[in-house]
Amino acid sequence: MTREQEDQIMRAALSYQQGLTAYAYGIIRDWGLAQDAFQEALIALHHKVKEVDVERLEAWLRRVVHHKAVDCVRKESNQTEAVERLSHIVAEFMHSRLDGPHYKAANEQVVALNECMQKLNDGARLLLNDFYGEKHSCVDLASRYQRSENALRLQLSRIRKGLKICVDGKMGRSEC
Repeated sequence: MTREQEDQIMRAALSYQQGLTAYAYGIIRDWGLAQDAFQEALIALHHKVKEVDVERLEAWLRRVVHHKAVDCVRKESNQTEAVERLSHIVAEFMHSRLDGPHYKAANEQVVALNECMQKLNDGARLLLNDFYGEKHSCVDLASRYQRSENALRLQLSRIRKGLKICVDGKMGRSEC
């Protein structure tokens, strides 16, 4: 296998980044760790690029990401056995949702959502990150942003609705 062919395989692997990171997130529930799991899968691919069947690259990567995500969950928990069972259940669910045409649609949605998120102003992105990423409650955020809980919930609702409209537009769907 030539260096050029190896590089092509690595570039092909990168095209699965969004979907596989989302898959890992379904197991780990932490975006940073999900991205780490995907990066570790790329490192594993780099070491085994000559052994991987190019036709089964996506499946091979998904399996490696799954194992890396489960390893991450194990490290983060003292309840290894219970967490492992739960992660397998979640992984099976995510696999059934992200297999075949569902995988492509989910990957396209993630790409569209990222593009739409970039269009938000910094304040809206920060609020979404605080609520979803950092998992702060509306009570905490209302105090932090010096707003009422209702105003904060309304703002989150408007942001979500705007993102839905944007994503639907990018996906070619019209709102009913």
